[in-house]
Amino acid sequence: GNAAFPPIPIAKPGTDALGVNGGMDPIRVVYWFTKRELTQSTPLASALNRLRLVLQPNVDLSPAVSAEILLSGVFGAVADSVVELESDAPEHADLFCDPISGIARRAAWDQFTSSLRFAVCAGKIFAARSTVALAFWVRN
Repeated sequence: GNAAFPPIPIAKPGTDALGVNGGMDPIRVVYWFTKRELTQSTPLASALNRLRLVLQPNVDLSPAVSAEILLSGVFGAVADSVVELESDAPEHADLFCDPISGIARRAAWDQFTSSLRFAVCAGKIFAARSTVALAFWVRN
C-alpha cells in the first residue's frame, strides 16, 4: 500500500557564505552587483573620455570564485588592448588586475566587442556591500 507522510521542511544550515546571510542554504541565488553605474567625462566625438565605473557586490568576490568582471556594450569607444585602471580610493588601487597578465591596476580592452575585462587580484577580496569606483580612459 501507500503511506502518506506529512510535508516537513528540510533543515537548512543557515550558514553564511561569500558574505551572503544564509548563503549555504540550497538554491539561494543572489545577484552579484547591487550597484552598477557608468558615467563619462565628455560626450564629444573624438575626445578623450574618462569613464567612471562604480560597483557594489552583494557577495564576496575573489579569485577563488573566478571573479572576472566584464563591462560590455561600450560601443564607439577606442582604447589600447591594455587599459590602466584608476581608483578613487588608495585602498582599492590594487584590488583589480588584467585577467590575462595578472598585473594590478590594469584591464583588458577588446576593441572588437567594445568591452573591458578585469579580475579580482590574487590574494584580494572585493567584499560584499563595499563600494568601489574605478576609472579608465577611452577615445570617443
